Amino acid sequence: MGQQEQRIRPGDRLPFNLRGISSRLTYGYKNLYFAEFNAGYNGSEQFAKGQRYGFFPSVSGSWVISSERFMQDVHFMDLLKLRASYGQVGNDRLGSKRFLYLDDIQRAGGGYSPSLGVGATISESYIGNPNIKWEIADKVNLGLELGLFRQLNLTVDVFSEKRSNVLISRGMVPMITGIAEGVRPPANMGIVENKGYEIELKYNKRFANSLSIFSNLNFNRAANKVVFMDEPMLSDDYAYRYRQTGYPIGQHFGYVADGFFGSQEEIDQYAPYAIGRNPRPGDLKYVDVNNDGVINDRDIAPIGHSMVPTYTYGAALGISYKGFSVSALFQGVAGVSMYLSDIGVYETYDFRARMLQAWTPERHASGAEILYPALSTGLSSSNTNNSFYLE
Repeated sequence: MGQQEQRIRPGDRLPFNLRGISSRLTYGYKNLYFAEFNAGYNGSEQFAKGQRYGFFPSVSGSWVISSERFMQDVHFMDLLKLRASYGQVGNDRLGSKRFLYLDDIQRAGGGYSPSLGVGATISESYIGNPNIKWEIADKVNLGLELGLFRQLNLTVDVFSEKRSNVLISRGMVPMITGIAEGVRPPANMGIVENKGYEIELKYNKRFANSLSIFSNLNFNRAANKVVFMDEPMLSDDYAYRYRQTGYPIGQHFGYVADGFFGSQEEIDQYAPYAIGRNPRPGDLKYVDVNNDGVINDRDIAPIGHSMVPTYTYGAALGISYKGFSVSALFQGVAGVSMYLSDIGVYETYDFRARMLQAWTPERHASGAEILYPALSTGLSSSNTNNSFYLE
């Protein structure tokens, strides 16, 4: 099958052009063994000539164990199926910019006689990379399908994905080259891994009096990790020497909060702050993570979870009777952290209740519950990225 696509989004001056061919080969043997092979050869205008086309194959197979002769007497089992697949997928969506393989050189003002418009300078605002190519995702999946009593169905999938050729801005280019960070060409150097599983449980029951009920439960886990991002390693006096490598995408970093300062005497006996603001009584107390006797950026540590949920789950429930039905849907996420900020803090999520229980000398002396650091009309040492504001 061949395909050519031209796509224009609102505001675009030039259309997006894609082209490709795909093929599929399937084989089944006695409703027991199945195999399928897919292949795509796709081209994108996002890349320079010689890099525009990519070949992306996939292969999958399954074994329907419940159809085997030795399973014929197992009447309670409707389906028992094992399956496996491996494939490659290509991605040409490389951010908001287009044609990253081209230089962006513009004529700017200035020069030796700007008042006369003579000698205008040339601005190299972006250096292209003609070697930019497809981002590749290698995917492996193992699955189990189980059906019981013609009512209960269980599906379990375990997957692993490795993304390579991820387009990144290089971090290991020395400043001595004279190329500013915003001008550097991107490169296909990033590597990210993602592993997890998906579980789905369905139950359907139909009664003789036109009454039926159903439920669908699902639970998923997906944990990613940055393997390589061309990130420079911080010096060995940092408690954590990387900010991306080895951590999930969107991992939060900040100071580890450990209660509040109760008095000036406690502050004087604690490790001094070198974060631009000195603490006051009632401010957050940060942990000296690297044990060097000073609170500074070398104590910044991974805090909470990342901005991408590790777990997602949901449930759908329903009942039907003679053409009338009622259903409900529940869904949620877990293993995710976000900073309390923006309008949600003040309206949807009423944070004022905590502020009314902020630290004051009187509340501290009386032993009252304290849910918020001392308030301030300006910035205090508590106004940093830290674990207290992360939920």
